[in-house]
Formats: sequence, structure tokens, C-alpha cells
Amino acid sequence: MSGYLIRVGLDSGEIGGGGHSPINSDGRFDYIPIPEDADTTEETTYDSFSSRIGSTASEHTTRDGITTLHYDPEFETYTYGEVGKKKRQSLRKLSNGDLLVFYSSLKPSNGLGSIRLYRLC
Repeated sequence: MSGYLIRVGLDSGEIGGGGHSPINSDGRFDYIPIPEDADTTEETTYDSFSSRIGSTASEHTTRDGITTLHYDPEFETYTYGEVGKKKRQSLRKLSNGDLLVFYSSLKPSNGLGSIRLYRLC
């Protein structure tokens, strides 16, 4: 069995949206995607993002609230795409029974504690 770890969602870099998704003390969190920088039909923006924990996505990013989101991976139909040649080659080596694990940096919504990396389920 093999596995591959892929970081997704907001992160502190400019390409990653300049922030971190929030996590509550009870473990509930929002997965907030990175900004979309290409032409898209996506209409969801940081301002219109539906929060599971009662915050707005624009509170957690340095990007403008009207920036559209780049849902990749997309957890409703379980799709993921990769434009980087090296990552694509590695992903193609995965076979039945191997693991593809997505993880993201989450920041406590109450301001207490440190930013940590979490496996997304």
C-alpha cells in the first residue's frame, strides 16, 4: 500500500489566499478553498461562501471578498485535478487500495492556540 499527501485549502502564501481556514474548539471546521486565478464559471466568492461554523470566508483571507473560489478537491463528487507534471506522475502510480490524503492548515476560531495541519475527512 502506498499513500500520497496533498495540501489543500487556504494557506498563508499569496497563491493560497493569504490565510487559514477556521476550526472551532469542538472540532468543527470550514474547508475554505484557495482563490481561483483563471477564467471560471464558478460563482461562489469568499463573501458568499456558506460557512458550517458561522463565519465568512473573507474573514480568513487577505484576498478581496469578491474573489471566486477554486474548489479542488471538490468533496461533493470527489474530484481532484493536478496541473503540476511531477505531482500528476506520482498520482498516476497510485493503485487500488492506496491512499490519497488531503490535509490543510486550520487556525483556532477563538484566537487561542496555534495554526496546525489537519487531515481532512
